[in-house]
Amino acid sequence: MGVLKLIREGMNLCLVGEFGIGKSYNLNKLADYFNTSALSSNPGIMELGKLVNQDFKSRKSAFDYLLGLDGKLVLFFDDVHESRKDTVSFILKLCRKHVIVCASERELERLNYDFKTVKLRKMDWDESMKLAENFCKDRKACISICKNSRGLPLLIVRGAEHFKVTGEVRQVFNFNWKKVLFSRLTVLAYLFLSIRYLARFNNNWELYSILSSVAYVLLAFNRISRKL
Repeated sequence: MGVLKLIREGMNLCLVGEFGIGKSYNLNKLADYFNTSALSSNPGIMELGKLVNQDFKSRKSAFDYLLGLDGKLVLFFDDVHESRKDTVSFILKLCRKHVIVCASERELERLNYDFKTVKLRKMDWDESMKLAENFCKDRKACISICKNSRGLPLLIVRGAEHFKVTGEVRQVFNFNWKKVLFSRLTVLAYLFLSIRYLARFNNNWELYSILSSVAYVLLAFNRISRKL
């Protein structure tokens, strides 16, 4: 496995792919191989303490302990696209001492210089059908499940399990609806701002002030949703 070779060579990796593509599954498999467990996006003192069998009073003391350990550890962080800035800063410090493997729904600019990006691919049709048939013996249902899943393993498994319980094929909605919503709100926000500036020579300032205020609020929410 190429990823294992890269880890043994001491390279920091970031597994990147959309929701349901198998980032967490692969990360946990790698963690099991190295006899450890994957940490969450913002691990607390209990989670960090369990990792090294220590009691910590703060997250900072836990990360400082990890930095002070002799030898190289292989540490795993899941969903780093949801990590706070302080957690990302700790990860960047740790990756200079240990080997870090993380998973993210998107490439993070702050990790680009220290991490090699490994993009996970979607399953092709034959792979999707093989996975679906492991959970469901109805071929027609498997075909429908695979069409709905868009090559995403998690959706295939969930679709097959839903069929086993209900006997119906669930129509899977787009799990990225929040991102789509925020992107459309951003477009609307810029549209409102444009209208405001186009109306600079009109007298309808009250209406356009309201529109521009709404626009700035929408832009702020979009900024927060990106987190990093």
